[in-house]
Amino acid sequence: MRPSPKLFAPALLLLTLFLLPSALQAEPVAITGGTLTFNYARHAFRNGGGTLTGTGFTVQYFERDGSPMIRPEVCTGAPCVPGAVFSFNGHQILPSTLAYSSNIAVVNDVAYSHITVGGLLNFTADSVVVPDSTLSTVTVSTPFSLSGDLAVRVPGTFDPIFNQMVFGQGMLTITLTRSFNGYLVTRYTFDFLPPQPVPEPATLLLLGSGLAGFAARAYKRRGLKAASDGQDAC
Repeated sequence: MRPSPKLFAPALLLLTLFLLPSALQAEPVAITGGTLTFNYARHAFRNGGGTLTGTGFTVQYFERDGSPMIRPEVCTGAPCVPGAVFSFNGHQILPSTLAYSSNIAVVNDVAYSHITVGGLLNFTADSVVVPDSTLSTVTVSTPFSLSGDLAVRVPGTFDPIFNQMVFGQGMLTITLTRSFNGYLVTRYTFDFLPPQPVPEPATLLLLGSGLAGFAARAYKRRGLKAASDGQDAC
């Protein structure tokens, strides 16, 4: 007996969803809080890490010398001179791959320690201008946005305890330390902020209806006033 076409399409859809990786099936998860800090000395990464928080998870990790964190392409090879403009767009941060004791996570109210954190986070930020200052250390700030993927694992296990596409936004603070003829970037600090709420379609519909009603009433009042003025003139 030949299978019914009506049953074939739903079965194929279910099979496709089953075979897709869970990270691709799920909606991206918002990072709603936390701070990441990366320190440099003479263009070389020294240490960094921090905390990322979102719905159902908190991840804290740390990295030290030699770990691939962030590849600064601004003020490298030569100090930034006052008035120079540089952009942070396209830079990437590769999270930790080492299981330090300080690396911890809480996923769905379950705590884990000695975790490893992998994935690729892409940061985009507005351009900033190096200030003209006599201070030995100055900071400049600019909004940033984030997108990428984040995977958290416990050593010795195969499946990650958290594996999601993520997104976020916040404020990037760049610390510049004076060199002999300009400034060198010595720290990047990413402070995450909750995402701005997006109005739902129903909310937008109610708002539009309210504005339309207000405009109609105002138009009607102007019409009645004009008619009354015309009668008075007669």
